[in-house]
Amino acid sequence: MRNFSKIETSIKQCAQSEPDLPLEKILLIRLLLHSSSAYLEHRNTLLKKWELNDTLFMALVVLYTQPEHRIQPSKLSDILGSSRTNATRISDELVGRGWIERVIDEADRRSFLLRLTEKGIGFIRERMPQQWENIHQVFRGITPEEMRQLSLLLHKVVANVARR
Repeated sequence: MRNFSKIETSIKQCAQSEPDLPLEKILLIRLLLHSSSAYLEHRNTLLKKWELNDTLFMALVVLYTQPEHRIQPSKLSDILGSSRTNATRISDELVGRGWIERVIDEADRRSFLLRLTEKGIGFIRERMPQQWENIHQVFRGITPEEMRQLSLLLHKVVANVARR
């Protein structure tokens, strides 16, 4: 991942020839994108040793957090923010690895649920401590008050983007 200072310098150079450029806001947007990309790149590097990517791992985590480790495929798709087709591909991959299984939904026998297997539960439990440590490292040096402020500000940004 490129150093952000190089990106910042480049944007500032562009601003010299474009007087109406909202420099501070562009820098903030780029900083958000840069930090998100850098985090995902680092996370995917760690997950690669288990032959996973962020999407597959998040699907496992979502299943792990559900009551009885079960979820409707459409709800998984919604939580992951992915298409139904992509959720099917993710499910197929995780079924193939023996981490989840498809089971009949007793409430509606015409449909099925995805359920984490014992193998999947064990896999997640073994890896969660390292994932939590990675998250703690991202926020190292940031106070609880700064975390609340960052959350408030990012929620405002998300709301503004959603209104577009």
